Amino acid sequence: MLPMPLMIILASQLVTRTIGRLGPRPIIVFGAAVGASGLLWLSAITPGGSYWSHVFGPLAVMGFGMGTTMVSMVSAATAGVPIRLAGLASGLINTGRQIGAAVGLAAVTTIATHHTEGRLRHGVPQPEALTSGYSLGLFIGGCVFAVGVPVAFLLPRLRRPQPAASEVLAPMRPVDGDQQAVTSAAEV
Repeated sequence: MLPMPLMIILASQLVTRTIGRLGPRPIIVFGAAVGASGLLWLSAITPGGSYWSHVFGPLAVMGFGMGTTMVSMVSAATAGVPIRLAGLASGLINTGRQIGAAVGLAAVTTIATHHTEGRLRHGVPQPEALTSGYSLGLFIGGCVFAVGVPVAFLLPRLRRPQPAASEVLAPMRPVDGDQQAVTSAAEV
């Protein structure tokens, strides 16, 4: 599983440098397409496949797609939100993503388990039955991920609004020599 988190980190760093120029929509489209292709590639696993030949590459591709998509979704979700509510909006999108991942994983696992059990009942050897179940679950997950491509095209062009004067923190001012006082956001 190591290539996936490493690629998520790499992709998220690259996205933070380009999202200001491109906006979130094209990056979400790209990330969803890449992530879906990684999952669909992983669904082609075989019982005799090795980690390096059948798992490493798809996990790296999927991780890169996830990293680009996650950062861009948070940017899109918070784009029209006043600065004072940005934390709340970001928290809501992250909570939604976590709940969606949990529900999606539970659904895909249930389908994969049901398919595996059916294959076992028909006399298919366990390695083939398990691989068939995982393959079906990963394929369905890849298809669901791919739905993000056309959905992202529906996003409006988003630009972050300029903060209102009341939302901007007052500048720091010197007090008693080396000390400086900062006006807190609550005092503004």
